[in-house]
Amino acid sequence: MLDILCDEAYTDLEVVGYRVFIVTQEMIDYDLNGGESTRKERMDYLLERLTS
Repeated sequence: MLDILCDEAYTDLEVVGYRVFIVTQEMIDYDLNGGESTRKERMDYLLERLTS
């Protein structure tokens, strides 16, 4: 699945969109498994993951 990140046919925007999707899935999994997070915490986590 990560092969697409190395394919030059994909634009930077598509790569960022893919990363947002992955991180969003992680947050959903966290919430479904009993984690409670506020909207601000989720946004902070999202920004932290995307800029690291």
